[in-house]
Amino acid sequence: MNHQSDSHDRAHFRELLEDFPVPCPPVLDIALRTVHARFDQLNTEKFIHKLGTLDPEECQKLFIHLPGILHGYLFEDIFANAGLYRQIQDPNNGIIFFGPRQQFQGTPPEGIKGEIQQAVSHLIPRTNKPVYQAIKFYQQFVRVHPFYDANGRIGRFLLEIFLNLHGIGMQWKKLYANEKWIKKLNDCQRRKDVPEYERYLGYLVSHWNQCTFYEGSCF
Repeated sequence: MNHQSDSHDRAHFRELLEDFPVPCPPVLDIALRTVHARFDQLNTEKFIHKLGTLDPEECQKLFIHLPGILHGYLFEDIFANAGLYRQIQDPNNGIIFFGPRQQFQGTPPEGIKGEIQQAVSHLIPRTNKPVYQAIKFYQQFVRVHPFYDANGRIGRFLLEIFLNLHGIGMQWKKLYANEKWIKKLNDCQRRKDVPEYERYLGYLVSHWNQCTFYEGSCF
């Protein structure tokens, strides 16, 4: 599903409230404000401190679980499926489309767990290519689209944690100043499993690199 505009976001969110109702559902505006407030309250430093104390294998294991943990936190008491990947028993068998003109299909529910593990495998602690690994994770995570909402926000939050662990900060305002990064991301999505994929991923990484700065590694 394409979540580009506020009006679409509201319609999409209303649909999810109906599809995954909780016992005492919040009204739409309160639900939206709650999710935004919860996301704003997320503290990267707490995650970084925890991850920085783990060995590489433990760190990657935690990264595998973090998408579900974050989704559960954001949507608790809002959606009945908070913290869960899309399921085959969901409406439309859990199949969704996203991106410009909904041209991309998310991974079918039965393949989500394996593909998330594959995406997270790129978050290698102490790597000498942290930006490349982080962007490859993010591109693949969004391509899987494991949830019905907040895939981009959750993916970018995990990307930021990983970069911060390696002493790299993000200039989000600079990145968001234009939509070139979205175009380059979609160029990668169109070339999944084709020879040109790495070349287009390189374009995305180069663009993203322009919006990073070095802070000092936590390792």
